[in-house]
Amino acid sequence: MLFRIYLKLLYVSLIFHNVCSLSRISPDAEKFLTQARKLRDEVKVLEQELLEQRMESNPTEIPQHIKYSESLIPKILSTNIETIPNRFVKINWELQKNGDTHIELFDSKGKIFSKGIGKWKKQRSRFGIGSNIILKAKGIGFNINCKFVSLSRYDYLFAKNSYNRCLSNLKNMNNNLDIAKKFSNNIVTLREPKPLFPIITPDSLLYKFVRSLNKWYLIIHSRVLNKMFHISIFYTRQNINKWKKLVNIGKSEKYIKFDNDLCVIQDRGIINIKGVIPFNDRWIRTPKTSLTLKCNLEILNLVKSRTGGRAGGIKS
Repeated sequence: MLFRIYLKLLYVSLIFHNVCSLSRISPDAEKFLTQARKLRDEVKVLEQELLEQRMESNPTEIPQHIKYSESLIPKILSTNIETIPNRFVKINWELQKNGDTHIELFDSKGKIFSKGIGKWKKQRSRFGIGSNIILKAKGIGFNINCKFVSLSRYDYLFAKNSYNRCLSNLKNMNNNLDIAKKFSNNIVTLREPKPLFPIITPDSLLYKFVRSLNKWYLIIHSRVLNKMFHISIFYTRQNINKWKKLVNIGKSEKYIKFDNDLCVIQDRGIINIKGVIPFNDRWIRTPKTSLTLKCNLEILNLVKSRTGGRAGGIKS
């Protein structure tokens, strides 16, 4: 890689020498200048790629002042909005490392309606888990804001394991509830034996009152026990529903790297559009209309491509 960069620099210097000598005698000097500019851009791209490779192989060798604080995104987030059944218009968000984003609005046939620029950020929850992926962009006559919920890989795996554990506990609690009902019913139906040497006669009102009081105590105890089991099952089901919502955020298990953390993003989000609205299979401009909709998320890979001209690309 270093050898390629040195060759490019040497070739650029030779071109400048030729331009200086040809600028006075040849009308093709301007073409050589254009070629030199493109080669300089090519050298910058090669230097950047070399820096990124060195960071991935051994980050400690890179000086601290040129380390990236953000991870390498190269991703496109595509938000799809269903206008009529099985027809979608979409917005592609190209995310960049510095927090900028470029958007393109497409109709259902894939034709570009408009373009815009904006910002994106990952906002962590202050007191809980998860983050919000916030996308904001502006174009000619329109504003678009979009938000998706994300979980880190650790939080998602923890939520998934907790959800499975709660399901297992609920199954065991239901089985134990049936056993507790049988146990309490058996206790209530048991008959108390007569004492061997009672202090008072069993036919007295006091003796009958004590026996009825004991029976009511067993009935109340049985009902409280059943009620406590039902309350425990109710709270367990509530926890299961909460864990299930977290698990559904990352059910696709497609991880994307944000701020050096692997995370999963929910495939459904909220989008607010002002200035344009989706109608049937296309976009239409409505300057005074603001619309809030649900949208689907799709993550597309962004393939790196080099820019700049090649030496053989210019013909004299």
